[in-house]
Amino acid sequence: MKNQVGDGAKVIKNVKELKDFFSVDDITVVGFFESQDNLLLKPYKDVADEIRDEYSFGVTYDEEARKA
Repeated sequence: MKNQVGDGAKVIKNVKELKDFFSVDDITVVGFFESQDNLLLKPYKDVADEIRDEYSFGVTYDEEARKA
């Protein structure tokens, strides 16, 4: 069982963190959002919280990471 403390989706701040995140688990899910105001962010985080034991979730707002 993974740690249940904190958000189910790890904030990824840059391209290096994105690449490192993909190497952690076999299945990773990353949400690429332009800002924290995106209306789809809350449902994404809700799902991440619910099934974080099964998959690793990340979220990034970094433009360069979205292009990588």
